[in-house]
Amino acid sequence: MSALQTYLDFVMNYAPYFYYLPDQGIVDPEWGRGPAPASFAIEFLSEAYKTKEFENQKSSILNKVVELADYVLSIQCSDQAKLAYGGFKSKDESTYYYAIDAMRAVSALLKPMTYPAQQAILRQRNWLRALSSTTCSTSPLSWAFTTNTTEVSPRQ
Repeated sequence: MSALQTYLDFVMNYAPYFYYLPDQGIVDPEWGRGPAPASFAIEFLSEAYKTKEFENQKSSILNKVVELADYVLSIQCSDQAKLAYGGFKSKDESTYYYAIDAMRAVSALLKPMTYPAQQAILRQRNWLRALSSTTCSTSPLSWAFTTNTTEVSPRQ
């Protein structure tokens, strides 16, 4: 098994978790999941999808990309009444939204759009529509580019 295959297997098994604890054989329950590892995984998987080495794994890779994209979009603040509007939670249990997570997430969410086969699947799930709705100036995505703070706590 190649090192790349080993890494692919790791990403397929553990993304979007921040840390894996090999001595315990579990993901770190304190850190959990977040947009940063999900985003890095989406970008890696999008590249792996187009390589000949993983030709026979395209379906599972695409499914994981869609799963991760769904997760990332599920932790985006879509409540326009909150200061965190458009931001992405730093991790599942957090109430904090960071601009750096928005920057990573948006970049990663655009990556699968470069491959026609991935576009077709994402269209079926209305994920493409959800992403494209973030392109106008009043959208959640605009927050990532217009906020000048590194941390925003949602309004109560």
